[in-house]
Amino acid sequence: MSARTQHLETGARGETRAMLRLAWPLAASMLAIILVETTDVLMIARLGEEQLAAGALGFNLFILFLLFGVGASSAVSGLSAQALGAGDEAGVRRTFRQGLWLALLAAAPCAAALSQGDRILIALGQDPQLSALAQTYLDYMAWVPFPIFLILVLRNTMAALECVRTPMLMTFALVPLNILFNWIFMFGGLGLVAPMGLPGAGLGTLVIEGAGLLALLLYMTRAKRFRRFEFLKNLHRPDWPRFRSLARVGAPAGGLAVLEHAMFLSAALLMGWIGTRELAAYHIAIQICSILFVAPFALAQAATIRIGQAAGGRDLAAVRARGRTVLGLTVLVMGAAGVGLWVWAEALMRLFVGGEQTNAAELIALGAGYLAIAALFQLVDGLQIVACGALRGLNDTMAAFWLGLVGYIAAGSGFAYLFAFPLGWGGAGVWWGLAVGLAIVAALALLRFHLMTRDAAHAFRRLMQEAPPS
Repeated sequence: MSARTQHLETGARGETRAMLRLAWPLAASMLAIILVETTDVLMIARLGEEQLAAGALGFNLFILFLLFGVGASSAVSGLSAQALGAGDEAGVRRTFRQGLWLALLAAAPCAAALSQGDRILIALGQDPQLSALAQTYLDYMAWVPFPIFLILVLRNTMAALECVRTPMLMTFALVPLNILFNWIFMFGGLGLVAPMGLPGAGLGTLVIEGAGLLALLLYMTRAKRFRRFEFLKNLHRPDWPRFRSLARVGAPAGGLAVLEHAMFLSAALLMGWIGTRELAAYHIAIQICSILFVAPFALAQAATIRIGQAAGGRDLAAVRARGRTVLGLTVLVMGAAGVGLWVWAEALMRLFVGGEQTNAAELIALGAGYLAIAALFQLVDGLQIVACGALRGLNDTMAAFWLGLVGYIAAGSGFAYLFAFPLGWGGAGVWWGLAVGLAIVAALALLRFHLMTRDAAHAFRRLMQEAPPS
């Protein structure tokens, strides 16, 4: 191991501990975010079926832009980790500073598009009246990308420095705050404002994300462990080489996240063509899978950071070892998840489907069948996202984007349609199509990582070769 990476733990056992120490708070943070979304749904549901449908339309449009931000901001953790591995503390500050610039620039077109969300929804064939109601929610949500994208830069910088527990606790604190502000704005709680209904949910989200941004910023600028980085130093000064590097790595990573979501969105559309019951069963089953997905998502983030640190120190042996460790953890975790889905598929469906619902037994049976198929592809689902995270640690995001275009869109969506309709497999065919798409991305991403790490020339060729600005 090189002198610059001697501070990093070595050995399979030590690396496993280091990876899990990073991953579990990241997974818990994702669960907290899901809780915030769930409380929104539960509280909007009290407004009525029409408001719930409009809120779902608005949020599903918003999530496309959010996922791009999540993927693009992952470049901050990767480049910060590489700078740390190289012993370049100024590089961590430069990445943070230009990450803030890029976040604001990326948020602006997202906000502009969301401010015209009703027109986008109508163009996509949605009901004009429902789209207009969704826009009352999006009028506030359109501003949310600004604080959220900035939060992602802060959180990814802290994660690269292996500070993950404090952001996790702050994220959990947003859950009761979200309930409080939803109650105030949506229902006129405490008598502070007139009840706003659905728009109040958007305003509540904007307020809590603003509060979350302020809390993280105060912590990063005042905590003793971060003082040496002087994060706000020269904040106004452009650093175009680092800005271009962030954009070059981040844009394909954001595009990859959107492609994956597009595959699952196309699956939902195909389910809608098959039937209402199939679509309902799909939504419940995919929500269960989404909860399980926080584990490999967190491992992918940890992989980006740990492999990025080793890459920054130009330590090929550590890159390989960390890749093997995180992929082995993924096999264990997602193998267990698959067994759990297989054994408890029907019981999990019963948690979401009340016995008093019409055709509850048919819905449970249908969803349990979908979960049984999902159980078989949990392993490849985990491996594909973690392998892409490992590639991100080497700045190899454009290749991952092309793999996603082939696997998610051409194969996943294409085979889902082929199996469901020409072959007549119905809803099960959609799920088998997803399985094929995820398996192809997993296989190609694992092969790519193997080829990239066969020698140092290939592994490190995409790392920055910048002279630091004066």
